[in-house]
Amino acid sequence: MNTKPDVAFLPGEPALIVTFGNTAKKYRRLHRQVTILGRGRGCDIGLVAPDISEVHCVILRTSQGLHIRDCASRSGTRLNGTEIREALLHDGAVLQIGPFSFRVHLPPNCTAFGAVQAPTERLQRSRGRLARRAWKFRRLLREFKSRCPDGPRAVQGTGPLGDPDRQAAALAEQARCIGQRQRELEQAERDLACDRETLDQEFAALQARILQSEQELAHRETEVEAAIRARWEQFQQHLRTAQEQLSKAPPAAQHSGLDDSLQRHEPPHSERIRSPLHLKPKRGGSGLRRVSE
Repeated sequence: MNTKPDVAFLPGEPALIVTFGNTAKKYRRLHRQVTILGRGRGCDIGLVAPDISEVHCVILRTSQGLHIRDCASRSGTRLNGTEIREALLHDGAVLQIGPFSFRVHLPPNCTAFGAVQAPTERLQRSRGRLARRAWKFRRLLREFKSRCPDGPRAVQGTGPLGDPDRQAAALAEQARCIGQRQRELEQAERDLACDRETLDQEFAALQARILQSEQELAHRETEVEAAIRARWEQFQQHLRTAQEQLSKAPPAAQHSGLDDSLQRHEPPHSERIRSPLHLKPKRGGSGLRRVSE
């Protein structure tokens, strides 16, 4: 995570307070309209860890309050232990981003009006800084004219004119970074929409397969129950027919038929199981001999 010096804690401003994570800065203000969290160099809150994406998530100021949105990150964003895609932040909520954990601090007066009022205050501060810089440049210009009546060509590349050039270059670099950040956010939103559409399609296909499988199982169950019922009725019919035939036959025929049935089901002589009762000791020895049948 970035190790810039800590700013003073202001209870009247929304902020993220670090509760777990390897960082020297324990307090991050949420005073921007859009705050970007991630591993990229252009992020407002830099989080350096293998589980953190280049643009992990963003915190937006809206008319309802502070919203957090996950940008299709690698390890996801959790709010109070629940993985979220987009959610509204509340005071005291626990925000987990990879190995880092934050506690959300929202003052009681941080309402929708506060979220809209923040850009006005920032514009007023920017206007004051621009006025001070304009006064400074006007004073430098008067001093330069007093020293060089011939104009700026006599001392081109030297003197106080280097400061506006550096300021212009810094502003151009800042504008480039802002444009790059905006393009990254737009790409992340497009990827998020594409992933959401893909997940919706996969979920619909899975529901259709589950419904089809349930219908096939119900049909198979009905067929198996019908087959079992038919086999049982057939078995009962055969059993009743056999009982009627036995009841009509004379007792001797019943006994003969029973003996024939036993003989048909008796195993062959070679397959009979020999019991230890068939063995008895030999005379004059310790061995056993088989009893003749």
